[in-house]
Parts: sequence; C-alpha cells; structure tokens
Amino acid sequence: MRDKSVPPRQGTYCGPFHSSPFLPCEIVAVSVAPSYRRSCVVFIGGLGVTTRPDSVRARLTPFGDVVDVDIVTDPRSGAGRGFCFVTFGSAEGAARAVADMNGAGIDGHEVCIVSPGQRRVTSTG
Repeated sequence: MRDKSVPPRQGTYCGPFHSSPFLPCEIVAVSVAPSYRRSCVVFIGGLGVTTRPDSVRARLTPFGDVVDVDIVTDPRSGAGRGFCFVTFGSAEGAARAVADMNGAGIDGHEVCIVSPGQRRVTSTG
C-alpha cells in the first residue's frame, strides 16, 4: 500500500475512475509473467482454409479450458491461412494438448500442434 501522505507522481495513472494527479491513489499492478502466458498458448499448423474457431475449440476443450482461438486470416480474402494460436486457461491444458493432439485431425486435416518457440522436428528423408 502506498503512503497516502505523499501525493502520487505527476503522470501516474490511477485507473479509469481516478485521474487527478493531486489526489492520492493506490496503484495495483496485476500482471502475469510473460513466460507463463506463453506456456498457455499453442500454435496449430495444417488447418484447412475453411476451419472455424468453434471447430478448433471443440477438439481442444477435452484437454482444458480454451480461452481464445485466433485463426490467422488473409486480409484480402478473409480465408484462413492454415494456422492459429490457441490460449488455454492453464499451462497443464496446453501441455496435454501438445502431447496428445500433435498429428491428430481437425476438420479432416492432420495438424501440427506445438508450444511457441518449440521447433517442429522434421525428417529429411
């Protein structure tokens, strides 16, 4: 808790309901460490161009709470570009999905699912 006898610094943002730089405010920073956020996100490649977020969500919900499905689309045509990013509610759900869904099918397409930063291992034949 901030010492209320000292006014906040000029330019300190105290929230949407308290914008006066002359009145005391309590600054509370709530954030999630970037490494934790990354551990909750998975990359899925190999999707069909017509795959919709609800199809991806339906296939991944058994592994954990799916918070967001971001299918990357072509800005001109609006068609999917064949990949998406899925945010899970927990790192455990994301890890289970990576372990169990890699190579599985979504809308008839075999997908590659990895954590961001993890490189896909391919054989050169």
